[in-house]
Amino acid sequence: MERGIPFSVFSERVYLLYMAMFIEFLSKLAIAWAFIANTWWIWLPPGLFFAGKAVYKYFLKVRYFANLEWVLLEVRIPRDIPKTPEAMEQLYGGLQTMFWDFDPLEIWWEGLHHDYIVFEMVSLGGEIHFYIRVPVHFRNVVESHLYAQYPEAEISTAEDYTKQMPPRVPDAEWDIFGIEFKLGKEDAYPVRTYRDFISMAPAQEEYQKVDPFSSMAELFAKIRPGEFMAYHLIFKPAETDTWKKEGEALIEKLLGRKPAAKKGPLAGLGKEMVETLMGTAPTVEQKKEETRFIIPPENINEQIKAITRNIMKPGFETIIRFCYVARRDMFHLSHLSAFIGALKQYNTLTLNSFTLNTSAMATNVGWWLPGPIKRWRKRLKKELFYRYFKARKRFSDTVLLKSKIIILNSEELATIFHFPGLSTKAPLMPRLPGRTSEPPSSLPI
Repeated sequence: MERGIPFSVFSERVYLLYMAMFIEFLSKLAIAWAFIANTWWIWLPPGLFFAGKAVYKYFLKVRYFANLEWVLLEVRIPRDIPKTPEAMEQLYGGLQTMFWDFDPLEIWWEGLHHDYIVFEMVSLGGEIHFYIRVPVHFRNVVESHLYAQYPEAEISTAEDYTKQMPPRVPDAEWDIFGIEFKLGKEDAYPVRTYRDFISMAPAQEEYQKVDPFSSMAELFAKIRPGEFMAYHLIFKPAETDTWKKEGEALIEKLLGRKPAAKKGPLAGLGKEMVETLMGTAPTVEQKKEETRFIIPPENINEQIKAITRNIMKPGFETIIRFCYVARRDMFHLSHLSAFIGALKQYNTLTLNSFTLNTSAMATNVGWWLPGPIKRWRKRLKKELFYRYFKARKRFSDTVLLKSKIIILNSEELATIFHFPGLSTKAPLMPRLPGRTSEPPSSLPI
C-alpha cells in the first residue's frame, strides 16, 4: 500500500483492476465463441470423422483379440544339449512369418490384426519353467521352428500357471511389484549381445562358456514356496521399417553428413544458374574436396558397425515385463534389484542399455499427492499391473499401463531370452534326463 493512501481507496483500486481483467477475459471468450459458432461446420465434421475412425478401429481390435484362442506350451530341453543363443536367434528369425500385409477390407471389415507371442520364464516356488503363449493357429509354426533348432526338446500343452496365484493382488496376505523396461537410446543402437561375449562362441568348450543369462536363472531358482516370479517377453514382428530408416539417418549423422533432402527434377536448377552468373560456382577440385571420404574416429566407427549389424536383422516390437508376487511376510524387493542387475549385463556405455520404464512401474504414483490418495493410487496401479500380467495384455492396451514398445532384433531377443545350456547349473532348472531319438528304421515291427 502506498504511503498516504487510505485503505478504502486502495481496496477500491484493486477491485477495479480485477474487474477490468475479468471484463477483458469475457471479451476474449466472446470472440472465441463467435469464431467457433461461425466456423464449426469447417472443423467439426473432420474432427468427428477421425475420432469415430479411431474408436471404430479400437473396437475392431478389442473384438479380434477377445475372440482369439490361445494355447500355453511348456518347453523342456535335455541336459546334454550344448546350444548357443544362435539357435534361438534362428527361431526368432523364423517367427517373421507371423507378419503379412492386410488389405483395407481385412482391416476395416474383418478387423484383422497382427498377432503376438509371449515367451515366459517363470519360477513357481523355485521351480523354473519355460512357457510360450501363442495363438492356436500359429502353434504349428512355433513348434516346427522350435523342433528345427532343438530336435530333442519336449513341448507339451500346459495349464495356465497363473491359476495357482492369488485371484487378486494386493490384499492383506499378498503383495506385488512389477516393472517394465525400455531402451536408453534410439532403437537402432543395439545392446550387448551374445556375439560380443567371447566365451559364448560355438567353438568354445561348454565348461568355458560364461552365459550372462545364468545369473537370471540362478535368481529364479532361489525363489521359495509362497513366492512367484515371472519374466515375460511379449513381441511381434515390426510392422514398418521406420526404425531401420532412423538407423540409416543415425549413421549419416555419426559420419558428419547432412541428411539428403528430397529433390525434384528442377531442384537446385536456380541455385546453379545464380552461381554460374555470379562466378561463384565451385571448381572441380572443390567438389572433390567436398566429397572426400573422412575416416571417423575408432569409437564412432565401432558404433557405425554395431548399428549397421543391428538394422540388417529382422526387428520385433517388444515389451519386457517383470513381475514378483509373494506373501507379505516373505516379500523382498532385493529380487527386483537382482533382476535389474542381470538385465544390465547387456548394457554398454557407447551403444544402448536397458533402463526402467518408471511410467509402467506398479508403484509409480505422483509424489505430490496427499498420503491417503497416494496409497489409494498405488493400490490401483498394482491391481492394474497384476491384471496386465495375468492376461499378458496385448499391444493395444499400452495406454493405461503406459507400456513402452521398443524394437529389438532377433539377435538381441536371443541374447536376453534363450534356453540355458550346460553352463547353467541352476538346481531346479527343468530338463529332460537325456536325449530322445526315434527307433532305427531296421527294427522289426
